[in-house]
Amino acid sequence: MKSRLSCSVKSVSRAVSALRSAGVQVSRGRIQGDRYVFFVHSKREKTAVSALKSRGIECRVEESGGAEYLKKRLALNAGALLAAVFAVIICAVCSLFVFKVEVYCENATTAALITQFLDENRGKAKSGIDEKALEERIYELDDNVSFVHLKVKGCVLTANVIMQNAYPQEQPVRENVYALCDGVVESVAVFSGTAEVKRGDVIKTGDLLISGKRQVGQDDMGNEIYESCPADGVVMVKTYTGGRTVLPLSYTEKVRTGNSVSYKILNICGVTLGKDGGCDYEFYERKERTDSYAYLPSFDLRVVTYYELNEHIRDISQADIDVVVAEKQAEYLSKLKGADILNTYKKVEKTDTAYIIDIYYEHIASAA
Repeated sequence: MKSRLSCSVKSVSRAVSALRSAGVQVSRGRIQGDRYVFFVHSKREKTAVSALKSRGIECRVEESGGAEYLKKRLALNAGALLAAVFAVIICAVCSLFVFKVEVYCENATTAALITQFLDENRGKAKSGIDEKALEERIYELDDNVSFVHLKVKGCVLTANVIMQNAYPQEQPVRENVYALCDGVVESVAVFSGTAEVKRGDVIKTGDLLISGKRQVGQDDMGNEIYESCPADGVVMVKTYTGGRTVLPLSYTEKVRTGNSVSYKILNICGVTLGKDGGCDYEFYERKERTDSYAYLPSFDLRVVTYYELNEHIRDISQADIDVVVAEKQAEYLSKLKGADILNTYKKVEKTDTAYIIDIYYEHIASAA
């Protein structure tokens, strides 16, 4: 450690000579204004000062090194040191408890149920948590849970849950088969029951396609005799999937001005520091982001940002129309995966107030 001393610039030569005579090594000497600042080893500080004063040279100790330096720094930073020690103690104590629960499950309903159950362990000492017992309790909560693994890391209790594969339900027995869509009948295959439509018939949603009866003979008057039976079969129809979209000629667009205000909200050990103060903007966009940290202790940092917006009137461009057309086509085609598409109909018409976009796909589908 080095001590920093200074003397008058006019006394530099005499000072260096006096220090060399006393066996004190000088380093990093430089002129600062009317003072000459130099460094000596902290153990030789008193010897240097005595050597200079014995020659009548005025000197000043700017900063002591070694133990004196450490004492001074400790005195200046006593508050920060105490805060650091206090923070370490808090972390050590908090690390013994659970303050957060995380559940990973593909079924949202089951995840919510398990989260509610495990929330009872918030604030509980980690040594008092029986993971095996909690796992068994979760199996009892939902019969469809096939695997549960609990672990405590930091101050977080995490549950990984795997659900059983759903078994296909048996198809219900139908007394009659009704049309699920509009269209023109292309083919009829009856497995059980009696067909009520034939190829070329125009049907509407809800029309009777196959009735739950079958002919078993005729009576003495020549009338057909039927008996009840389940209705089952396949009716293929030519139908349409699509729709109409109306776009106004112009619309109000809100654009960020570049002004924003943010708030940071810290949640540590169940204690919330900071708050969402909102904004004074007339038009704004609110964004929120939460980052979780599984340290000791664990904490969440939520950042809420408000962006100021300005309103602009914008005319619909051809590019805007093309985007809407592409999005609608993708939406309709996603419903027709594997379907036999016969024709495509697309029309864009401009009126005095809007653009009318009609998109339809003619295809073969099952109506029963």
